[in-house]
Amino acid sequence: PIYDSTEISEQHDVPPDLDNTDLCFISIYGFQKIMKYHRNTFQQWGFQRIIIDEYHNVISEIFRFDSSWDALSNIASLGTKILCMSATANKFIMQCVAKLLGLGDEYKVIGDIGRYRVPNVAILSSTVPYTSLLSTVVTEVLSDFQLPKGFEYTSHIITMSISDAKEIARMLNDRNILSMSLHSECTKDERQDIMRKWNNNKLQALVSTIHDGIDSSQCKHVYIVGGSHNNMALLQSIGRIRSPAAAAAAAAKKKCTPLGANGRPLQLQDGADGKAGMAP
Repeated sequence: PIYDSTEISEQHDVPPDLDNTDLCFISIYGFQKIMKYHRNTFQQWGFQRIIIDEYHNVISEIFRFDSSWDALSNIASLGTKILCMSATANKFIMQCVAKLLGLGDEYKVIGDIGRYRVPNVAILSSTVPYTSLLSTVVTEVLSDFQLPKGFEYTSHIITMSISDAKEIARMLNDRNILSMSLHSECTKDERQDIMRKWNNNKLQALVSTIHDGIDSSQCKHVYIVGGSHNNMALLQSIGRIRSPAAAAAAAAKKKCTPLGANGRPLQLQDGADGKAGMAP
């Protein structure tokens, strides 16, 4: 059982006291800071295992200058068991990450992507003027809720900027669609409250700049607004669809709305509920 947990973020100048703590959450930014300034303290904590969630981000961020993910380099030297989790990693990514961590070929793969169904989604893209991008997205979302049983499902809108996320959420709320925006400016309490409501299907729409691991079991529509940073971000966005498997067969019959060149809205629909998981 987990009796207590501690979150360590980039704001910590001095590592906290972890006595009587069974689980410690460390952001990748906080981990980079600890490895740089408090590595000996980290080793003294005596962690039995390190769990790296969404480890495919190591690859998608690898070309960014001074990426925090560099802090994972050769962490096998800490002598701690390591578990890496991802739904969008292939064998090549596993091999690259294993070498970065200092594992070499000494790792075990848990799960098999071949055992999971490819999500059944319909994708349609189109180009709209940037000046009408946000209003176009709002119009499309409203049209979804006007469909028969439209209010039985939720919509996830993923944007490239915080300002777009805030504005779309405001416009939807003004039109009586209960919405919230999730982004890096949210406080810890705000973030937890929004994710709890989304996970419990208490929101009709979530507008976020974040896509990894943000799930609602009733999410049937995903809009990608302004494009994706890379292919993995696109796959993660598609993976936010969580409609019932029984509805997947109807995907080809459903209306889809779009993302065009230079990033104009994209909607994805009717994903199967299977999720690939690999953990070297």
